[in-house]
Amino acid sequence: IYITRSAADLNNGRLYCTGTTRATDFITLDPGAPAYFDDTLSSWSGTGSPLVHAIMEFDIGNAPIISISGGAPDTICQGDNITLVATGAGSINWYDVPSGGVPIGTGSNFTLTNLMNDTVIYVESVVGGCASARDSIVITVLLSADATITSAGPFCISQAPQTLTAVDPGGTWSGTGVNSSGVFDPSSAGIGQHEIIYTIADPCGDADTITIEVVDNYDATITAAGPFCDNESAVQLTAVDGGGSWTGTGVSSSGLFDPSAAGQGSHEIIYIIPDPCGDADTIDIVVNESPDLTLTATDESCTGAADGQILSSVGGGSIPYTYLWSTGAITQNLLNIGEGTYVLTVTDANGCMAEESAVLIDPLITCDSLDPHIVIPNIFSPNADGENDVLYVRGSGVESLLFVIYDRWGEKVFESNSLDNGWDGTYRGRAMDAAVFVYYIKARFINGEEQTLKGNVTLIR
Repeated sequence: IYITRSAADLNNGRLYCTGTTRATDFITLDPGAPAYFDDTLSSWSGTGSPLVHAIMEFDIGNAPIISISGGAPDTICQGDNITLVATGAGSINWYDVPSGGVPIGTGSNFTLTNLMNDTVIYVESVVGGCASARDSIVITVLLSADATITSAGPFCISQAPQTLTAVDPGGTWSGTGVNSSGVFDPSSAGIGQHEIIYTIADPCGDADTITIEVVDNYDATITAAGPFCDNESAVQLTAVDGGGSWTGTGVSSSGLFDPSAAGQGSHEIIYIIPDPCGDADTIDIVVNESPDLTLTATDESCTGAADGQILSSVGGGSIPYTYLWSTGAITQNLLNIGEGTYVLTVTDANGCMAEESAVLIDPLITCDSLDPHIVIPNIFSPNADGENDVLYVRGSGVESLLFVIYDRWGEKVFESNSLDNGWDGTYRGRAMDAAVFVYYIKARFINGEEQTLKGNVTLIR
């Protein structure tokens, strides 16, 4: 501490001294040593204390000393916390400026949290109103690495190798199917879920883990379908894996195929599964024309005569046709039938069917009211085509009947006593050759009359 005197001091005769030393201009005050101020010095002996009218004594102490112990850690990463420790007496204050400012902390320990940037911290101590010189420390904050992995997958087993990425490069990859540089090979990893680790080995490094799924490829193989008939109901198409979309003539996006909407012909149907692991398939579905069936029915001539018939006419589709009546008959036409409902199903060579029904009603005419009579065709063709294969005697009012067939040598080859029992062109189980035969018919009618007929009938094949 220095005390100097001014010109006014000299003019007024003021002197400063310490102990027995007289100062002519200024004096230096040392800690622990007394100092005096003489306002009107009257005498001075050079030894001992001067004569003074006023004496002021200063007690000068040592200034406090402060220091930060330990220094800063060698490695401080962004987001770290650090506690600084100061060594010194008195009150300890921490600052973020070298002088002045408002304390940001007090006490010997001071903690900085979530450090993000380089920082300089200052500390001072205060003892008896005297503040120390501020000590400082420089805290260097290193950038923290970010190993967050970019989301990846799922991948298909057939996909090409994929390069994985993360926020910060420079790390090392590990896990099933991945090399150290981050190239992931789905086929090498295999189907399933795989843990992939990315590590940045640095003082402020980081690590992250993700799970990558490898899935099998979809299979769009279409289940075989068809051929269909153009009168069939709509059918649901299927494939090995669902979830795709269908396109083509006659098919909805959900795979409902309508043969009648598609029409006759061959139709390309496409099924696509739109996915990175998707697939597609194509098939041709054939729709065939169905037969066109018409029935013509003739009622009985009289009630119970059983001489009604139903004739069928078939077109379209593909020949040959097969016939099946609800009675079990397999002929094209149904003859000698009475009242009732009859159903005919015709199937063509492609398996397409047509079905129609016919109803024969009771004519409500008694057979007694009709003229009794008999008739016989002059030709028939027992070739199993369902038409005119059997030779019958037909008529009404017949009470009894004798029906005989002879070959050209006069040998009897067939005899019947019933209108319902006709000749099928065989003799003793052997089919007769095409030829002309002689018939003899003797009939007795319900009115008591009799009739005899003789003539020729031709058998053709």
